[in-house]
Amino acid sequence: MNNSTKILFLLLALVTTANAKLSIELDSAVVPIGQTFRLTLTDDNPSTRRRPDLAPLQQNFTLVGTQHMANYTVINGQAHSLNQWVLLLTPKRTGVLKIPPIAIGQEKTAESQIEVTTDGNSTAASEQQGDKVQAVKFVTEVSDPKPYVNQEVVYTVKLYISRRLLDADYQPPQVKDALMVSLGQPNRYQTVEKGISYTVEELQYAFFPQKSGLLKITPPQFHALVFDAIPGNVQITAKTTSLNVQPVPILNQKVSWLPAKQVSLQESYDNQSKSIDEGSMIVRTITLSAKGAAAQILPRLTFETNNQFSVYPETPTEETHYQKPDLLGTTVIKVTYLFNKSGSIVIPKLKLPWFNTVSCQPAEAFLPARTIRVSPVTTATTGAPAAPIKISPTQTTDKSIVPVQSSLPQSMVQYRLAWFVAAGFALAWFVTLLLWWWTRIPRAGNAVREARKRVRLACRRHDPIAAKEALIDWASKIGPEVPCFNLADVATLVGSPSLKKAINALSQQLYQDKQQEWQGTELGRSFALYKPEKGRRSKKEKNHLPPINP
Repeated sequence: MNNSTKILFLLLALVTTANAKLSIELDSAVVPIGQTFRLTLTDDNPSTRRRPDLAPLQQNFTLVGTQHMANYTVINGQAHSLNQWVLLLTPKRTGVLKIPPIAIGQEKTAESQIEVTTDGNSTAASEQQGDKVQAVKFVTEVSDPKPYVNQEVVYTVKLYISRRLLDADYQPPQVKDALMVSLGQPNRYQTVEKGISYTVEELQYAFFPQKSGLLKITPPQFHALVFDAIPGNVQITAKTTSLNVQPVPILNQKVSWLPAKQVSLQESYDNQSKSIDEGSMIVRTITLSAKGAAAQILPRLTFETNNQFSVYPETPTEETHYQKPDLLGTTVIKVTYLFNKSGSIVIPKLKLPWFNTVSCQPAEAFLPARTIRVSPVTTATTGAPAAPIKISPTQTTDKSIVPVQSSLPQSMVQYRLAWFVAAGFALAWFVTLLLWWWTRIPRAGNAVREARKRVRLACRRHDPIAAKEALIDWASKIGPEVPCFNLADVATLVGSPSLKKAINALSQQLYQDKQQEWQGTELGRSFALYKPEKGRRSKKEKNHLPPINP
């Protein structure tokens, strides 16, 4: 009896085990990296009350979402139950990945595998994602596929969305060997294409290529979850765009290269009089504006000088702002003129050659010459000679004293006194001028150390404007033979790739919409490790891009 009972229980256990099925099913055997796939786990054991152990999946996959479904039926008086778990998984790497056994209680599924390919290598997987791609799509455009070096190229990104999304993540485009500036805020509008209603997010960027040749733009990427009964993961990448950048035309190698849609020069003087005194100074303010150009690529203005006057230009201020549909770069520079000689002096005509990207023709902006009458320094005016003073003999008791006429007239005394006063004033003016000139001489030792301290302090305070000013001041002191007026000049001067990259990042932060706070940690670290080398300027062309202004 006992043996029969044991055999009966053993048969019942075998039947229960045979009827209890734990299986998995994949919706695709091949999936591209970044895309999700469904794994369906089915358990028809009616006695199961536990949940599956999903921890082994975390080694090769990211669990995006789960859904549990239970189905109860009664057939011929017998109850049947079916439990299903639908898992939404994203592979962590490419290759053939193993799906380890998944346990529910004492039972486990069989081990399986899935092939993960790179983007675009699986046609079947792409077709399966068709409904998700229809939910989101990219359209990109460029204003000019064949620009010149430093010419503005407007890159437009249109993101079409037809479904409700969760956890959206947008990665902007990237480009090497070019300056990138974001143009304004995103533009949102509605449109209908092929009967599908889309919400369009339109963004624009301005690229300024820094060297000729083929320039590839790394396209933007978008990742999100499609809101549905079972959330679907969608990750799309726009098509790669390439620009064929044209070299600078051979026009005149002695002038700067400035491609733009429109360029203007304006000036003002602190003294509008056409006549001033010798030794006087006037301040001239010049504003250079270029439509379709960023301020950091505008050339430096040069001013002629001669023995009649001296020119002292200050560091220009730069500003870039967006005037739809282009950038408008502006630099303002103040120039002090010191007139050394008298006469009719002409401030020469200021010319700035540039290239009109609309007409594809060279053009020239200029400021007219100005004539100023410089009067000599005036001295005290001498009057008519006074009558000589005579001494009468009757006015003295000493007959030995012979009355004589004064050998130095009073007018001559006054004349010499006036010259002494004028010479004193001239000497005082010369000493003042000498002291002023002496204060403008850069100091190589302590001045460089102080400039480095200001750069590090600005980085620690995460102050981008102070960092820019300190970098320009530091660069002008370590290389005074070629003045630095902007961050582009500083980036050309340094030889460290990491420091150059940090300076370019600071430049982009200053001339785009400030949506996030600048962090100066990377710039501070690269600057601390950088050691200027002698002769760096003569070797800079080997490791850096060609100069902006050839």
